[in-house]
Amino acid sequence: PNVLVLSGGDMFSGNPIVDQYKDKGLPIIDIMNHIGYQYTAIGNHEFDYDREIMAERMKQASFPWISANVHVSSEGIISQPQPYVITSVGGVKVAILGLIEIGKESRIPSTHPDKLKGITFTDPVEEALKYRYLRDSCDLFIGLTHIGTAEDVRLAEQMPELDIIIGGHSHT
Repeated sequence: PNVLVLSGGDMFSGNPIVDQYKDKGLPIIDIMNHIGYQYTAIGNHEFDYDREIMAERMKQASFPWISANVHVSSEGIISQPQPYVITSVGGVKVAILGLIEIGKESRIPSTHPDKLKGITFTDPVEEALKYRYLRDSCDLFIGLTHIGTAEDVRLAEQMPELDIIIGGHSHT
């Protein structure tokens, strides 16, 4: 009861269980549901198949997908993700802020641009700074990111309100 099970994103692609299965992404969602994941950041590979598949997997997941810098327009197929969640673990109030990487030039995650219609992205660190106020609402403030090590360092330098950053994307 006093454990958080979190994912830094990239549940899809590059995995034989996912890549060879007819319903792309479904085996990983089933496994994560069974394990009891509680929250995931959205990774760039979640967009690899298409928005319809991502929307279906989001519905099948028993855990929220969070990202403060993903913005879905009215024509977007996926649901607008929550930017953050506040939960309690063993009496400790925990805020978890989700972020996804974007390219410096492209301003989108590392995936095919056609997979992102109806979705815009903002700079993850600039977006995170808008949530500094969460520090006053929790005992533990977690950045659950998929922005890579260099951006995690920039986030840590600019946002000392975070107690810990659990990051993905850079494979380090």
